Amino acid sequence: MPKNAKPQGSNPPSRNAPPAQTSNPPSRNAPPRTREEEDELALRNRTLSKPSIKALDTLDQLAKHVERLEAQIAAIVPGDPKFKDQIGGLFGTVEKLLEQKIDAVSTTDLQSGKQTARLERKDLVKRTNALLDKLLLLRDSIPAHRPQAATESDVQPVHVYKAPVV
Repeated sequence: MPKNAKPQGSNPPSRNAPPAQTSNPPSRNAPPRTREEEDELALRNRTLSKPSIKALDTLDQLAKHVERLEAQIAAIVPGDPKFKDQIGGLFGTVEKLLEQKIDAVSTTDLQSGKQTARLERKDLVKRTNALLDKLLLLRDSIPAHRPQAATESDVQPVHVYKAPVV
């Protein structure tokens, strides 16, 4: 190969080629970003480290998931037994989201976006705990799930074994 020859496939980008995309592309299922969201993302990418960007993006996705769950829970009619299974399923989903996703977002090693990530994570924890509390209230509003106070007839005598004295 001559000295001035370039290997195939290493041509520099042409002047008319579109600029490289600097922001993360939206996922296939996500709606297109607004101009305001694009501006915010560009600013975030210039001022934050890559780990901070990753953590904040993860927290944003989790916040959208929590919003969808909040909407589903708001649609449940209190006291209606037909929602019993849905309440149980949502409780498991919210609990899993809190324990495996939100708690998994580490903010200790972040530098540039640490404070923002900590505040967003704390807000998500509060919101998911509030959802869990609301689901418990909804479950208890169903007549078959109301806790009943123990009566004397429900209390069984306790037999205590006494070892013989030798």
